[in-house]
Amino acid sequence: MSPAKTDTILWNNAMAKHLLNRTGFGGRPEEIANFERCGLQASVNSLFNFTPVSPCGTGLAGSGFPSRPRKRVSQSLAAAAADLC
Repeated sequence: MSPAKTDTILWNNAMAKHLLNRTGFGGRPEEIANFERCGLQASVNSLFNFTPVSPCGTGLAGSGFPSRPRKRVSQSLAAAAADLC
């Protein structure tokens, strides 16, 4: 994908990866690609407006994600990002 210019910020795969790393969550390649595709504003919004995951570690209902506590935040981000675009 060619980089998208958002105001004065260049938005590309490297910047999407950096955003996910700096927010403390990191991201799998498909999550990074989805954040790149959605753009900066939608990606930032998804970090603050996400669907909570059950604290008992049941994962996201019907999402196909495994129920692994270490990945709960990442699962929420992936689901939120998928709904943005």
